[in-house]
Amino acid sequence: MLSGMPRAPKASSSGARDVCLFRYHSPLNRVNWGGRATSLALAGIVESTGRRVTQTIGAQHIINQVSKLDRILDYSKVDEFADVIVRGGDLDNEHTSGLRRQLESVDELIVNGEGDFILTERLTLFRTLGVMRAAQLMGKPVHLLNTMLSYGHPELRNDETEAAAIAAIGGVLPGCASIMYRDPGSLALHQEMFPDLAATWQPDALFSWADQARTSLADRRAFDIFNEGVPLDVQRLLESDRPYVILSGSSLDVPEEAPTMTARVAELVEGLHARCLATVFVRSADPDDAWRKFLPPLEFEITSVKIPLAAAARLLWNSSVMISGRYHPSILASLGGTPFALMASNSHKTQTLGEVIPFPVRIPELPFFHELESVEPLLGFVDNAIAGGKRLRRGIRKQAASNGERVSAAIRSVLA
Repeated sequence: MLSGMPRAPKASSSGARDVCLFRYHSPLNRVNWGGRATSLALAGIVESTGRRVTQTIGAQHIINQVSKLDRILDYSKVDEFADVIVRGGDLDNEHTSGLRRQLESVDELIVNGEGDFILTERLTLFRTLGVMRAAQLMGKPVHLLNTMLSYGHPELRNDETEAAAIAAIGGVLPGCASIMYRDPGSLALHQEMFPDLAATWQPDALFSWADQARTSLADRRAFDIFNEGVPLDVQRLLESDRPYVILSGSSLDVPEEAPTMTARVAELVEGLHARCLATVFVRSADPDDAWRKFLPPLEFEITSVKIPLAAAARLLWNSSVMISGRYHPSILASLGGTPFALMASNSHKTQTLGEVIPFPVRIPELPFFHELESVEPLLGFVDNAIAGGKRLRRGIRKQAASNGERVSAAIRSVLA
């Protein structure tokens, strides 16, 4: 194991601590709604502690290859990768030297873990661990916040890969100043794997946006600042009082063929139309484009994930129900009181969200549409959610707001 001499944190000219936020998404480097929203929310909480986010590391150093060491996954080389970032050498290049400059210029590294700590073959996890270890070698406090720890999808699990990932994570986490998961399932798994290493869990940072939700019909107009990028027919739907249901994708890998999905979505849409509910399919992340080819013709859909978050939020907040395998978009919907039904994803995230924001008409996580046997549970959920009316929606908003206050206070306490 490599080791480094701790350096005393430097103070900025304003007296605030300068922070590098790792995994900060923007439409310029990562377009999915969830990543953009939760990283913005976390940055806001961090700055409320008196810190300044002066550096951000986004998708260009997470999704893309940055050295020869991360061309082929080998979790045993995390320390070697970190050493290249810190000290340079034969593998040093503009990407690793850029990471070095960013880490050198700040007092702390705050890692927005999100869904990266899935125990599968993930070069993004390798890079995350390498940057965390590099910061530790440079004597920078490292806070791992807003993160999940999960096994992968049951069909993709591999004992050897999991063991290598656990060993790599176990080599980095003890050097963290704090570890905060975003759901109880992740904390339970951490305690099973690393019983001697302190950690906590709090709701996702995105809940801190609860006070920004707006659902008034009087505020919903076509061609206003909150509808940029939204197709005109969806803008007209928003300004009307016609109820609608949001459908979106899942983080599951897309199969080559999925005829069952087309049939199940068609059945669901038919059932919703029989209830006088419009259906809007939204692409909340890039992979949803791959799912789109299996959908039947739909009355309304959002054609781009690049629309501003304000428009995405308005669409979710004013829907009657959301149905998807998407974690953060479901949280974003809940801020406006929208009930959501969760379908399978690439990890336990959609299973545990029900523990973080429970409401009385919830149903167990269902398989995604390509493996779903019947849409009746979904239609039953929609009926119960709509029957719950304003009282149910107020309860969901209240729980979301409570989660927001809780996670904000917890992060401020950790960073005090």
